[in-house]
Amino acid sequence: MERLVVMPDVSRFFKPYVREVEAYNPTGILRVLYKDRSDFARMMGNESPFPPSPKVREAMNVTFPQFGWYPDSSYFELREALSTYTGLPTSNIIVANGSTELIDLISRAFIETGDESILSIPTYTVYRMRLRVAGSNILEIPKLKPDFKYDVNTILRKVSPKAKIIVVTRPDNPIGNVIPEDDLKRILDSGVIVMVDEAYYEFCGQGAAHLIEKYENLICLRTLSKAFSLAGLRIGYALSNIKVIKYLERARPAFTVSLLAEKVAVAAMKDMEYARGNARKIIEGRDYLFKELSKIRGLKPYPSEANFILVKIENSRLPVGKIEMGLMKSGILVRNYTDAKGLQGEYIRITVSTKEDNIRCIKALHELLES
Repeated sequence: MERLVVMPDVSRFFKPYVREVEAYNPTGILRVLYKDRSDFARMMGNESPFPPSPKVREAMNVTFPQFGWYPDSSYFELREALSTYTGLPTSNIIVANGSTELIDLISRAFIETGDESILSIPTYTVYRMRLRVAGSNILEIPKLKPDFKYDVNTILRKVSPKAKIIVVTRPDNPIGNVIPEDDLKRILDSGVIVMVDEAYYEFCGQGAAHLIEKYENLICLRTLSKAFSLAGLRIGYALSNIKVIKYLERARPAFTVSLLAEKVAVAAMKDMEYARGNARKIIEGRDYLFKELSKIRGLKPYPSEANFILVKIENSRLPVGKIEMGLMKSGILVRNYTDAKGLQGEYIRITVSTKEDNIRCIKALHELLES
């Protein structure tokens, strides 16, 4: 007679602070939507509405015969291109599979269970997720209303011997404003690792990389997802002092950036005129959206230095869900930010798109809110 073997419950090995984190899947709805139609204006994910440089396609074709090779694990060619772009030596640069991997890498490299990290809310949800998975306790500091500025005084009061990482987004997500450099320096003076996410740097031109020589605790994160139109290929990089970069290289998994991603990233960076031209179009589109959104009764857009605009819904007769669905029926996808920590009221975030999509979005909002 066969004996019944009872297997132990594998979940007993799960870490409690990993259990509490939700999986990140903001675009899951697209799988359902695209079964019916694929012509939506993607104004929800802060992506570029423009294709990559034509040089990217050329690089893909040239690289095709090499797909069976491992990439150079030092990514020296890409770091050289980034060095030319940023003005920093290659020794101050580390690359990764998108800036989200860098958030995870930095969290794992510096956090031990029970350490503290400081977030200003509302903010990009991935910071909290990856810091918590690393074992950090999260201290959340609400931004100052009405303009959602960083509460620097409270941040500094919360710095304790357990504090390891302070996160600053510049320009901020989801607000779009830029913390003044003097305030950033005050945070850096705390001595804690300060992770400054500059994903939207190309749309404001205000970076902190020039402070790296003075502040060993500064790590700037950047990406080729936005201005270079390479979000699907996942290429991010961090700028910091040599000591930190060498330390992070020890913690970085090998070969996380594919050979294809490296080659097309180098090609994209050799066509800066194309990238800068697209950035100018997005800035023009952002100005147009802000101006037109400000004219619609019941909407309050916040000034932005990024490629998106946060909008508060002040129309009591039309809740955010109906606005979101109404836009969807018009073929426009936006991000509902109503449940974000640190926001009170109903909000949507609109990504700047092409001129045609921007006009279509404004027209649809007029029809929804003024009909």
